[in-house]
Amino acid sequence: MATISSQLQQTYETKTNIKTKLSSKGLSPTDVFSEYPDLIEQLTNDSDATATEENLDDGVIAYAKGKKLVGKRPTYAVWG
Repeated sequence: MATISSQLQQTYETKTNIKTKLSSKGLSPTDVFSEYPDLIEQLTNDSDATATEENLDDGVIAYAKGKKLVGKRPTYAVWG
């Protein structure tokens, strides 16, 4: 059975890891652990994205289903 001290240490390490991950996503977590759920809500969920490289203009960058996509569709100048 884990001691209270080891459980507290594990909780601290988990909090630190979550804080690091939130920071790497451009968020600014404080040391107040109870605020982390609100920050997590700000993260983008792209699991239902349908973009593909073929339907993005050449060079356009998008993210879908956790992957970075770079557009491949040729763009043409329109002369008016």
